[in-house]
Amino acid sequence: MINSRRFRMVPGLVCFLLTMCSAWIFGQQTQEAPQDYVPPELQGSNPEIKASLDSAEKSSREGNYGESFQQLQKALVFCTGKGLVADKALIEARLGVASFVQGKLEDAKKYWARSLSDSISTSNLVLQADVLVAISSMAQAAGNWAEALNLATQALDLARKSKNLFMQSRCLGELGRLQLSLGKREEARTSLDEALRIDRLNRYKWEASHTLYLAWVTSPDNSNLDQAIILVRSARDLAIKYEDYVTFMQASTSLGQALVQKGQLSEGITILERSRAGNSEEGKPVFQRPAAYRAAMSQPYLRVAFLEAIAMAYQSGQRPDDALKSWQELYDVAKAAGFTLGVAEAAFKMAGIYALKKQPNEAISYYSLADTGWIDGSRQEILHAGSTPLLRKLPCCSSRGKATSQCRLTKSCCHWKHLRKTVRVGSLPTSPWQRSYNQKAM
Repeated sequence: MINSRRFRMVPGLVCFLLTMCSAWIFGQQTQEAPQDYVPPELQGSNPEIKASLDSAEKSSREGNYGESFQQLQKALVFCTGKGLVADKALIEARLGVASFVQGKLEDAKKYWARSLSDSISTSNLVLQADVLVAISSMAQAAGNWAEALNLATQALDLARKSKNLFMQSRCLGELGRLQLSLGKREEARTSLDEALRIDRLNRYKWEASHTLYLAWVTSPDNSNLDQAIILVRSARDLAIKYEDYVTFMQASTSLGQALVQKGQLSEGITILERSRAGNSEEGKPVFQRPAAYRAAMSQPYLRVAFLEAIAMAYQSGQRPDDALKSWQELYDVAKAAGFTLGVAEAAFKMAGIYALKKQPNEAISYYSLADTGWIDGSRQEILHAGSTPLLRKLPCCSSRGKATSQCRLTKSCCHWKHLRKTVRVGSLPTSPWQRSYNQKAM
């Protein structure tokens, strides 16, 4: 998540997961954890669909995401055949989240668009607001900030009209995060304060993620970092209380990044490494079902979130070999998932490390892979931006004849940086501390 205005995986591409994942997946219900409130508008009405949704929810909570996805697809077929438009909209929204988590962005967009259309036809204001939040984040991911803000504002208007406090809190929180990304710090704080008041009065699980967002507002430029760390730790504890895996992941990466910014490299890296395994700073499991947490973290976007944060921490700690291993693992995960933008990002980072290690041939090779992945993954955005990503149009050394390795390396680096600045493919919500050390590593 680097500069929040460009793609940061976990879903850095990762909001993004906090935004995309409504109250439906990535957590456990236990006797000790408060039970999630789910508005009636987000529950199935047909008995068979309700049973299918419950079954899919159970599968996802147990870490069987492939099985959950299949159950949702079968439910969609059933709804379509029976003409159950209201329930069909719910299924489509869930399939949008599931597709996003698997790295299938185009499928996610299609499901959300269909869900929005069906929820409008059935006058389901709560679902409309929920889906608009997801679509708003997709617009942010593509760098369309005006559209993202407009959609988020529409979502909040619909949530207020529905008078559903649960959805109002969700929309306020995501609007606040977006406002922070746009530099509107005071507006962001106002939105988040209202969201947290609703959360605390009603014991909504959003309190964990909204507390994390408030930490980012508190220290957008590394000022008040100690106060922000207190809030991040609170968000992390709340995520554990609510068995909220995604927020725990985001809070853990933010905490690790903040500690790295303070110069506490060893402590920051330890937190990142242990949190990835679902362990406390003392090395003990924090969730009651460690296997379910590990299954959630094995999903592409969640996995790359930790890998990216750990790799960047290693780089800040002058541990290039460990950083290379993490970027390589991220590269492999993204490639296996068909996540071309993730492949490109990892390749670019590895190229930079090889360049610093004075290994120009390896650096050039990875710059080339990054170039290919970026163009393949962002062709439409590049065309829309009107850029012509050709090496010959970029500055390079003026030597004649056969280019040296250093010349070709400089050329590749300049070209890729031009592309990644031209097309901004945003991601999960990202902490200001990660953006800070990401920018230093550019």
